[in-house]
Amino acid sequence: MDTMRHLSASLDRLMLSILKKALIYTRRLCQSEEQFNIVKRKGVFCYDYVTDNTKLEDTSPPSKEAFFSGLQNRPILDEDYERFCDTWRVFGFANLGEYADFVTSFRSSENSA
Repeated sequence: MDTMRHLSASLDRLMLSILKKALIYTRRLCQSEEQFNIVKRKGVFCYDYVTDNTKLEDTSPPSKEAFFSGLQNRPILDEDYERFCDTWRVFGFANLGEYADFVTSFRSSENSA
């Protein structure tokens, strides 16, 4: 089921509309305001690029081309790729696997709040 069809706005837009004070669990995951501003946004991931576990060992951000979505049959938006690169830089991930773990743990912490 596509949950996007049931929402009045995108997840990213809904997340931005939540008051900062309401995100107390999210704030605890962040060491700076810059990190907090990043995690309030919907995460970006290169699902089609990760064809096996060795891709998770990549030590630099994948190229923009790696984010092509076969499901949506379109490339990533420039602003989404820039946000991905900013997230990688600000949090200092050692590899793509760390980034994937971060995205997963962030979603889990928000769901348990």
